[in-house]
Amino acid sequence: MLATTVVAATARADDVRFQVQGSVQAGYTDNVAQAPDVQQLPDDPAREADGLLILSPTLAMFVEDAKVLHTFAYGFGATLYFTHSKANSYSHGLSYVSRWNLTPATDLALGLSGAYTSTAAFNLLGGATQTTVNLLPG
Repeated sequence: MLATTVVAATARADDVRFQVQGSVQAGYTDNVAQAPDVQQLPDDPAREADGLLILSPTLAMFVEDAKVLHTFAYGFGATLYFTHSKANSYSHGLSYVSRWNLTPATDLALGLSGAYTSTAAFNLLGGATQTTVNLLPG
């Protein structure tokens, strides 16, 4: 894919287009750690609220001639919590698609994509050595 990118970068300027998109969202959750709605035991974690910000910019490059369109794209996503940074998550995605115009009625498209995601599981209980299991009365 690196060799294709280098070749695409040397194409004439009128054959290459770039597109930048993005979104920013803000939100609120009353249960950032997914604690139970009702505390079963006194040691159970309580629900905790937090605000969050979701960022998702993307960049795409299109290389086109009369018969083929190549698309290279990168996207990034982040969910950022204001006070519970351990719950933040991030993702990266890359894609490449080539579409050939074989005849006026026939196109052929081939693509490749990959993604990497880092999702945090925020836990109010602590580690396994800090958590004890008690029998419920009853």
